[in-house]
Amino acid sequence: MAQSLTSPQAGGVVLAIPARHRASTRPAAGTTSPPAPLGDILTVEQAAARMNMSVRYVRRLVAERRIAFHRIGRSIRLTSADVDAHIAAGRVESLTVSKVWRDVRSVI
Repeated sequence: MAQSLTSPQAGGVVLAIPARHRASTRPAAGTTSPPAPLGDILTVEQAAARMNMSVRYVRRLVAERRIAFHRIGRSIRLTSADVDAHIAAGRVESLTVSKVWRDVRSVI
């Protein structure tokens, strides 16, 4: 979508300005609401220490998009809630004798 504009320098020629080059449609500086607090923000090293894992493991989680993260400039930051959610998602319940026998009977 282009916006028409007549330029006096161009001798009254109508110029088309693509939408991506128009001025921002953001609200005025004083009218924006503050961003929601993120809670505890952790570096990759702090997140690795919190999970008791290596930094390489956390970076692989980020690269594979297996954990939520925030990019601030070139830095990667993780919230403590996201790290805790990732840990909770990996929980595996223990086996009981009755569950094992139920699974064996379904195979037989």
